Amino acid sequence: MAAQTTRWAAADISAIAVAPATQSSCDRHAVSMSLTIPLLADPDRRLYSALAMHRVFAGTLQTSGTAIVDHQGTVRYLRSQANPQRSLDMAELEAALAQLP
Repeated sequence: MAAQTTRWAAADISAIAVAPATQSSCDRHAVSMSLTIPLLADPDRRLYSALAMHRVFAGTLQTSGTAIVDHQGTVRYLRSQANPQRSLDMAELEAALAQLP
């Protein structure tokens, strides 16, 4: 993902990750996962709710996803999945980015 984030930065696109957790938990997770993008906390799940992400399977899983939000705050792309392994489709994301004005 490092190559993509470099290319996105050149196009004024920022990549971030958001988790429904505290910032200290996010900080630990970011280190353990060697993330190259910021991992921000959403402990009260406001962003998750705004993107229609929620707990599924009797509250045992949190849906995760990938979104493109423009500088005005408009959601331009959203992929939400109960299986976190399927929440990012890089080809689909790149195609959505190519469609942006």
